[in-house]
Amino acid sequence: MTDAAWLAERIGDRTARGIAAAMTGLIRGGEIPAGTRLPTVRGLAAELGVSPGTVADAWATLRRHRVVSAQRRRGTVVIGPPNVPHPARYERIGEFGTRLAIDLAVAAPDPALLPPLDAALAVGARTPHLNDYTRETITPALRAAVEPGWPFPAAAMLTAGGGYEGVQLVCQTVAVPGDRIAVEDPTGARLLDILEAQGAEVVPVACDAEGPEPESLAEALAEGPAAFVY
Repeated sequence: MTDAAWLAERIGDRTARGIAAAMTGLIRGGEIPAGTRLPTVRGLAAELGVSPGTVADAWATLRRHRVVSAQRRRGTVVIGPPNVPHPARYERIGEFGTRLAIDLAVAAPDPALLPPLDAALAVGARTPHLNDYTRETITPALRAAVEPGWPFPAAAMLTAGGGYEGVQLVCQTVAVPGDRIAVEDPTGARLLDILEAQGAEVVPVACDAEGPEPESLAEALAEGPAAFVY
């Protein structure tokens, strides 16, 4: 276990952000190796002369970036240097051999239900000023095609490269780390990865062929989620 006094000497900025940054530097530099048990929140707070809440916030930041892990009996333990969040669930898809008759993990739409794109791509390639870096991503032609069927008057519009990219942008806009986000259950593995990387708490909503089950949705909404992804 790392000594609280030793650790406090190596932390200059004693804000939550400063503590997290100092810890990341020590772990990256190898001074605190993976598997090391960290001091208790109260113990380090006393050495630093800050509130336990400040240290707890720093620890929460490190957990979100998978630098440390909270383990019941061992306390807070170092996992290793931070890395870029990756789709831990989604990247495991396809590792089950050929014995599966149907793979529900991808949760992809039926290709037969998707519109043909050949004509759209041909028109897009002929868009005026296609290679102009100052171009509008929403062209007048695109806006004219989309707005009449839009279900409500939109204050603004934004294009996205795909469905999951759009979901990620929306979740990042309406929620901050620690917020709850209600999600249809079952859902796509990639969505869970997106929300986990963002630090959101997933609240499942049971769904059937008709949509969300009212009782389950009411229970989820009672927890005050920032959004419901369905």
